[in-house]
Amino acid sequence: MAETPKPLKWTDIEDIALLLVEKHPDVDPLAVRFTDLHRWVRELPGFSDDPNRSSEKILETADKLRADLIIMGLHDSAHAGVISHLDLATTYDVVCQAGSPVLTVNCSSE
Repeated sequence: MAETPKPLKWTDIEDIALLLVEKHPDVDPLAVRFTDLHRWVRELPGFSDDPNRSSEKILETADKLRADLIIMGLHDSAHAGVISHLDLATTYDVVCQAGSPVLTVNCSSE
């Protein structure tokens, strides 16, 4: 009896990486285009996350430009001046999936 795969989300980075290495053992991960990587992840058994949550455009652009660094802005939250990401889910996804460092910057007007 086949084991039911664990549901995978974009944030399950280590599990995704291990499954991709098993599925594509002869592929250099640094040579994979983001669009191919995105498709491979969506095709993994048990992958059940929203494909649009992958922050594809940010990561694809960084890949095309061979960016050494991705910079994302922050803004003041309405909750007691707490700093928060412009879009926490997108920023978290980019930080987890980026092939280069991600710097978050406070862009408040003060």
